[in-house]
Amino acid sequence: MDIEAPNPEAPRLLAHVEMLAGTIGERNVWRYEALRRAADYIDEEFTRHGYEPHRQTYEVSRVPVSNVEAALPGTTRAAEIVLLGAHFDTVSGCPGANDNGTGVAALLELSRRFAGRPQPRTIRFVAFVNEE
Repeated sequence: MDIEAPNPEAPRLLAHVEMLAGTIGERNVWRYEALRRAADYIDEEFTRHGYEPHRQTYEVSRVPVSNVEAALPGTTRAAEIVLLGAHFDTVSGCPGANDNGTGVAALLELSRRFAGRPQPRTIRFVAFVNEE
């Protein structure tokens, strides 16, 4: 019987989901402070991985919301872009662990794994707001 080795990323993935769904919780324009905290958390993680994130801000329901993006510039085919994304907002009344805390956790871990590892194509890691 083959026993699969534990995934070394599992604790980090779980920590991201726990932060987003447990500590921060429901995050949308009606829970604006939590939505802002989630964007700040994502920004901080991208920065920690060595990126210079930027925000694409626009207004929804009279409040500013932001997509958070980090990029790993390509080396030889920089104009070709690979986009990896997940949304970080949730529907009302939901902490969003499965939709889409898990997607954001995967996005953050992919950004960590690619950090400092030059690639031919540009990779953009984008956490989208207001998908819900």
